[in-house]
Amino acid sequence: MRVFLTGVTGYVGRRVAEELVADGHELAVMVRGAADDAAARSLGAWPIRVRLADPDRLRDVVAEVDAVAHCAASDDPAFLPINRAAVAAMLQAQPPGAAFATHGGSLVFGDTGTCVFDGTEPFAPPPPLAGRAALDALVLETGRARGLRAAVVHASVAFGEGSGAAIPAALARAALATGVAGYPAEGDGLWSAVHVRDWARLIVAALRHAPVGGHAFPAGGPPVAMRDLAVLVAAAAGLGAPVPIGREAAAGRWGPLGPVLGLNQVFSAAQAEGLLGWTPEMNGLPEEIERLVRELTAH
Repeated sequence: MRVFLTGVTGYVGRRVAEELVADGHELAVMVRGAADDAAARSLGAWPIRVRLADPDRLRDVVAEVDAVAHCAASDDPAFLPINRAAVAAMLQAQPPGAAFATHGGSLVFGDTGTCVFDGTEPFAPPPPLAGRAALDALVLETGRARGLRAAVVHASVAFGEGSGAAIPAALARAALATGVAGYPAEGDGLWSAVHVRDWARLIVAALRHAPVGGHAFPAGGPPVAMRDLAVLVAAAAGLGAPVPIGREAAAGRWGPLGPVLGLNQVFSAAQAEGLLGWTPEMNGLPEEIERLVRELTAH
């Protein structure tokens, strides 16, 4: 396939680029300057100067490829309208049967409670993520309306290969800054954990094998309790036993993640396995947490 990728310098985007090149696909990536050009070429990809804020140029680029992997991401609320306009432009530029895959967090589904979700459930996001859930819904609805092979690939706790993993990094940074590892509430909230390489492989699998329509594919890996994740952080950092962090203190300690870390985010890989032939292959969570803490300590 000829694939256009956004977000090649990001935590997920770089791994997706490496998987696509290794899989033998012809890859073009969005770049903003000479430094990005060099990074793209080092991966075996072709750099294309284009910005997400330029939907007309995006349409021209996307019209020349078979698939789009949209991995550009930002937590800045100002990015959402730019991202939405860019996604809409790219989807409208694709012919029926073309593939579009993007990634996102699993919190758009809301608290899974005692259930295990498989990606067929309706979105029920906490209020701060309503805009993100609407964007994911746009991808799925446009895929169905235009006969595209559109997919949103969700992950809960992504880990591995450094500090790009949002939730493990947030727990580790707070522990290193305060000298105390912590977990939210009782620490029994369960989150499906997936290695970033498996997440990237799932995005590539969606580009290759997703059926026509719009499908959400959770990267469902083994669940880990927040308390157990805090134990791994404490051990890696040489700290004492982790302590519970109450609701009021959680936001101050972990920022926007604080209010949601006590939820359950447990997902099955059944949808991805049945439609795409994907299952998670990598584990090594304790070793990756040790690697993360070493990296954060060094910097």
